[in-house]
Order: sequence, then C-alpha cells, then structure tokens
Amino acid sequence: MKPTLIHIIASNVWTGRDRYALDICRHFSSQGWRVAVLTRDARAVDSFFKAHSIPLLHAPLDSWSDWRAIMRLRREIRINRRGGTIIHAHRYRDALRALIARALSGKAAKTARIVVTRHTSLRADSNPIYRFIYRSVDAHIFMSQFSLDRFLAGRPDNCDKNAMLVGGSLFPDDVAPDDIDVVAEPQRGPRFATYNGRLMEGKGLEVLIDALSLLPDLRIRLRICGTGNPDYVDRLRQRAISRGVMERIDWHRRYDQTPVTINESVFGVFPAVRPECFGLNLLQFMANGRPVITTVGSAPGEYLTDGVDALLVRPGDATQLAAAIRKMTQNGDFRRKLGANALHTFRSRLGWNDYIARLSQAYGLK
Repeated sequence: MKPTLIHIIASNVWTGRDRYALDICRHFSSQGWRVAVLTRDARAVDSFFKAHSIPLLHAPLDSWSDWRAIMRLRREIRINRRGGTIIHAHRYRDALRALIARALSGKAAKTARIVVTRHTSLRADSNPIYRFIYRSVDAHIFMSQFSLDRFLAGRPDNCDKNAMLVGGSLFPDDVAPDDIDVVAEPQRGPRFATYNGRLMEGKGLEVLIDALSLLPDLRIRLRICGTGNPDYVDRLRQRAISRGVMERIDWHRRYDQTPVTINESVFGVFPAVRPECFGLNLLQFMANGRPVITTVGSAPGEYLTDGVDALLVRPGDATQLAAAIRKMTQNGDFRRKLGANALHTFRSRLGWNDYIARLSQAYGLK
C-alpha cells in the first residue's frame, strides 16, 4: 500500500515554492499515490492544484496555534495509518503543526513522516522552538549547498543531523523535449529580456531598471512578470518613469505563464541583491534553452558558469548588469550558444529523475 502525501501550502499568492510543491504532487500523483494539499483556501493558489486534479484540504494556517490544521492533519495520519502519511511542509510553523498532529495520533504516529523544505538562505535561528523543529522533523531538506552552508553558519549543533541536500528541478512536461538541442528564438516582434518572479525587495529590480536606463541605444525591451506589494510595485514604476525607461518596460501580472514568457524572450534577467536559496524561476529559462543573467554569491553559482551557460554579475552593480545585457543582446551567436549550454547544464546536472531519487530518500522510500 502506497503512502499518502500531503503538502502544506500557506501562500495566498502563487510563488516559486508553490510551483515546487505542485511539481512534486504531480509526480507522485502520476505514480498512483493519494496526494492532497492543505491550503488556506486561496483561489490564487488552489486553482493551480485543481487544474491538475490535486485534492484540496483547507484550514486558516495563520497563527502558530491553528488547531483546525492540527486536527485535520491528525485525522489524515489516523486514516492513512496502514499505508503511512508523509507530510511535507514549506514553513517551520507548518512543520510544527504536523509534529503536534503526529504526537496526538496515538499508534498511527509510527507510520507518519514529516519533512520540511528550507526556502531561504539564512543562518539557523537560535530560537528554541525553531531548534526543536530542526531536530524533530524526519528530514530537513535544502535546495542547494549554498543554503545548507548558510544554515550551518548559525551553529545549529545537533539540529543538522537530519539535514539533506536534495536540490530542485522541473516537472518534465514543462521543459524542452529531449530531442531538441537548441530552442529557436522568436522570429518576429521585439526582443525581450525578461524577469519572471515575485516583485519584492532583494530581487534587484531597482538595479535592473537603472541598468536599462544606461542603455538608451539598445534595441531591447524589458518584461517584468510578477506580482507584489502594490506600494512596492508603484515605487518600481515611479523609478522607471524617473529614469526615462517606462516606455521600454512591459509589466505582466501573470508570471505563472512561464512557457509563454520564455518563448517570447531571448534571455532572462535575475539580478538578486540578496542571496537566493536555489532559483527555480531561473531554472525554467535554462530548461527551455534560454540563457540568463544573474548575480554571483548565491545558489545559482553552484550550477552556472560565467561565459559558458550564463553571465554572472556583481549584486547591485547597475553598470556591470548593463554591460551584460548589451553583450547578451548584441551578440546573437554568443547568446544562442549560452542558451544551448544552459539547456545541457539543466539536463546533465538538474534533471528530474536524479532529483526525485534524492527526494524519495528524504521521504524515507526504498
């Protein structure tokens, strides 16, 4: 009898971590598992899981002591005691709920496994509650060595005994077919450099707008796809107006429409000024044969090489970013070579099968 897999998703907007969870759910559902997702009943998130026929459970998921969520998880653990239950959390407060639910499940607790993915690149927290969670989950998943090293810098002591480097990948349906080595660029219309992801502090969008203002002669348009705090987005727009580049930027809210975004772009730009724990949105460009510009000193530096399959620049350096955009735009042969190499890097180092094998180990599967 196969286990039941439950992901806990607390977002009320679609984010990279939700895409990460959806891909995992799609895979194990295709393997005949019973899969469900516990959400806060947010349409912006639920609609994606519904589109793939992933059953939904609902609870507020607000405060740390959300007993509705705890009791729902306890019920699931008891119902699935014969096959076992794997609860995959994406925040520590949700992992704590799962741990409490397991503690209240009696004999069924023996068949429940709780894992949590760390979606940040911060040091381990010294708070006793966090330390308890670090120690108590069955697997503490990290998406990059960079993220794991940053965590360990916080000296978690015995809290790292269950740490597992699993990495990340993309569901095979959403990447370039294996028989394609070079993905053709769009033949008509303007050339787009695209940022795809959440609009928030730390993503380097201010630097990107400043870099575009340094390229008045360059025939390239910038596409910024994503949602964020309205006040922050308004500040970005005001910055674009003050820099005189508003007319050269297309703003799209639906950053979840990744295949369309990539197909209409010639390269991606991800100029983060805060360290990234992995870079799933960036990976989507690579997996579809598009090169990217991103920053050094972060997780993407583990799998990208400057001048081979990407261009890497210093965080916060608008001048260097502008030079990279110019080079990527004006040298088509170089750009297409980087795109082909990026696709090869994805297939050889970040493929789905190897990733699922590591994740299955974290799930306790033989």
